[in-house]
Amino acid sequence: MPLLDILLSILIVAAIILIGFVISWMKRLENCWFQIQSDIAEMKEKTIPVLNNLEELTSNAVKISSDASSRVKEVSNVIDSIKDKFSFLLHPGKIKSKSEPVLGLITELKALSRGIAAFVSKIK
Repeated sequence: MPLLDILLSILIVAAIILIGFVISWMKRLENCWFQIQSDIAEMKEKTIPVLNNLEELTSNAVKISSDASSRVKEVSNVIDSIKDKFSFLLHPGKIKSKSEPVLGLITELKALSRGIAAFVSKIK
């Protein structure tokens, strides 16, 4: 029996040492866990202002892009208006069609003046 008592006491000592290692390992694990929690809390505190700034930045970018879009539309409308006003330079045939009533009026006035001149010359 003394051999069995010796082996049992060695086993008990080994179990105590093993329990000590497990306890110390659990303490380290707990410390790591608390460190991770504090790091996550610190990151959370730092990222919230960054996300708020990012939200503000994106809203400003949306405002700028909508403003730029409206200005581009305005410039496009101005360019189209200028094109319409100066299209007669690009298409000279359109000038004649637009001014034909004026030309007809001019020829009629010339004819009327010649007729009046002829009438006056006959009367004299």
